[in-house]
Amino acid sequence: MIGFSVNLNDDPKKVCEYIEKMKDAGFSSVFTTIFVPEDDKSSYLEALEAIGGKCKELEMDLMLGTSEESIREVKLELSAENLRDLGITGLRVTPTTPLDMIANCTKHFTVAISASHTSSEDLRTLNDLGADFSNIEAWYYYYERKEIGLSRKYMEKNNLFWETMDIKTVAFAPGDDNLSEDFTGKVTLEIHRDKHPLYSTIDLLDDLGVDKVYIGDSPLTAKTINQFNNYMKDELLIFYVDVLDYEYFDLVKGKHRNRIDEAEYVIRAEDFVFKSDIHVVNRYLVSRSRGSLTLDNNKYGRYMGEFHINKVDMDLSKKVNVVAHIREEDIDLIDKCRGGMYFEILENAEEEQENSVLEI
Repeated sequence: MIGFSVNLNDDPKKVCEYIEKMKDAGFSSVFTTIFVPEDDKSSYLEALEAIGGKCKELEMDLMLGTSEESIREVKLELSAENLRDLGITGLRVTPTTPLDMIANCTKHFTVAISASHTSSEDLRTLNDLGADFSNIEAWYYYYERKEIGLSRKYMEKNNLFWETMDIKTVAFAPGDDNLSEDFTGKVTLEIHRDKHPLYSTIDLLDDLGVDKVYIGDSPLTAKTINQFNNYMKDELLIFYVDVLDYEYFDLVKGKHRNRIDEAEYVIRAEDFVFKSDIHVVNRYLVSRSRGSLTLDNNKYGRYMGEFHINKVDMDLSKKVNVVAHIREEDIDLIDKCRGGMYFEILENAEEEQENSVLEI
């Protein structure tokens, strides 16, 4: 399952428009927080009412990050009835939240506890207090400052603990909005900083066994939303490319399938892309950097017409034409195109890429 974050200090009307677009793209839940110490919270409750109403209308979950202090600041009535009226379906609490309060909340809605700071003893106490463990999730934090995100090894080990507890885990992947020099994305894992949002999401869900991912930063660009949409609905990876050779690009654009016997150094299209009346001559013979789209030419004999995408840098070959390059921001996705997976090649959508879905 995949969700996304929104900010309560943004224009509620535009945020609601963004929520609608993300719902259409296949996203199922929304996260926002009132626990932002440096923010002016005077308009938070009004924004929360608008966003919560939109989530209720679209039948989307709305998780709210809270602390005891922020609840007082916003003047939020922390009752199950009031939260439901606002459209809130769950709370992410802080490690200092009293365990009896957590246990009581689990009887009414989802409660996200800290995946890093909650101990076995805490869980035993929650059990003694009658907590409904089916409504508990273990959430990792996001880390905006460079260098302090979690290590992959730590998450792998910690996930095993939560798996034995039969509690679902949640983590944050980066967005691709413009970020400041010091705060470079709301990511859980440090290695995901500056990575493609869909790459990080697939990595968390498929390779690390996290049960649910939220995009930490808002908004995503229209281009990235389209990539998520195609992946979630059809498990199709879209690569946007810059074209070098338009004549041969016509042969490789469109949908393909990575061979099920996955190659080590290239994505190897299952089908030969040339037609019987096309002879691939050798041209655009340049070094094949990672992300190059290549076409074997007539000097490769019976391999003429094989279409590859380089996973690694390779030297020039007189037998291999370079037709296009995957755009830099999409190169991460190469590593998630597994054997048997479908992918689509599209020419660079410059205008779509530069304009965010939500101007904030």
